[in-house]
Amino acid sequence: MSNILAPVLAMVLSAAASAAAQGAPIPEGPFWERVHYARIHGWCMATAFLIILPLGSITARYLRAYLPFQKWLSAHASIQLLALPIVCTGFGVGVHLAKYHGQFLNSHTKIGLTLFLMYWVQVALGIATASTPSVALGSAKPAAAQPDMRHPIRARPWYALLHAFWGISMIVIASVQVRRGYTIEWPLVRGQPASESVNRAWKAWVVIIPVIYLGGLALLLRRQWAQERARMLNPTAGSNEKHDTVAASPKVRPIV
Repeated sequence: MSNILAPVLAMVLSAAASAAAQGAPIPEGPFWERVHYARIHGWCMATAFLIILPLGSITARYLRAYLPFQKWLSAHASIQLLALPIVCTGFGVGVHLAKYHGQFLNSHTKIGLTLFLMYWVQVALGIATASTPSVALGSAKPAAAQPDMRHPIRARPWYALLHAFWGISMIVIASVQVRRGYTIEWPLVRGQPASESVNRAWKAWVVIIPVIYLGGLALLLRRQWAQERARMLNPTAGSNEKHDTVAASPKVRPIV
């Protein structure tokens, strides 16, 4: 029997050594537990803050110029709330990992806590904005709305503007936090740097996402303001029972 087991054991040990050399985790002991949880934490936070939340912002940026308020808002809110369980999971795992270094004593954990709190503030700002009747956005009751000569920006409540800037700030901070995670924290946990493909993906992200979002601003912001201006000047025109139609007014001069 030992003659049979010896070659098998040698093969297992050889495979384990090869896997360790290539970076594959061997789930044994507290070290590999940390590696396992660090990987889960990183994937959750990167997915939520670098993929789902930016996708929700881009969705709102592009769809609001073509769809009624309730439709683009539903798409935007659904995507943003999809990130909620992922953010909570990633944060919970991060708190578990922080016990190895002391709870929230280094920069990464402090920034992570800040981002977690910022996310909940952003959710609250979004709910407040969506719940406030707005003629410009198309969510106010036509019967109660009066013509408004203000610029569409001035017609928004302060928390609606803060919602936009807060979300962009949160994603910018998250991009820095993710980079710090795989360049500083991961090598400390794993004992070796992250794959170069991770760094290439991050570099591609910091170019592609801003280009898509800023492209939407450049192409569609004037159209959006023209539609909002049309609704504000004649809020009862073309409104349906949900008060959320897109203003069809191509002759309206865009507000610059």
